[in-house]
Amino acid sequence: MPAIILCALCALPAALLYQPALSTEDLMVFHRGNVAEPGSLDPHQSGGTWENNIIGELLMGLTTDDIAGQPIPGAAESWTISADGLIWTFKLRNGSVWSDGIPVKASDFVFGIRRLLDPKTAARYAFIAYVIKNAAAVNSGEMTKENLGV
Repeated sequence: MPAIILCALCALPAALLYQPALSTEDLMVFHRGNVAEPGSLDPHQSGGTWENNIIGELLMGLTTDDIAGQPIPGAAESWTISADGLIWTFKLRNGSVWSDGIPVKASDFVFGIRRLLDPKTAARYAFIAYVIKNAAAVNSGEMTKENLGV
């Protein structure tokens, strides 16, 4: 008899902690270990590992990297490069949507690149986009975003 009571008492905490699962409409929580709190989840204001760990899981660029660090399709299903290497044309994946269900468009990427290079954004890593025509001049305020080669 004491063994049955002991088993019942051991099961009691589990019974008290049990709560029925909530539907995804009721709750959507993602727990992720990250070592430290991110300073910003704005991809143009982030500056370190803590931010980039999370941003990399939330957003996808036109391309991404495979395990060997080679570019592979991301939000773009394919791309072509002109013979002189100056014009890159990306074909977006069909069916890509934002978290609210709105379709992802090419203009979303244009907006993002322009925002990265906007001097008001003051993105510390804007220089990585200086390979784009007029990017340095746009970032320094010498030219407007309309002159950017995107």
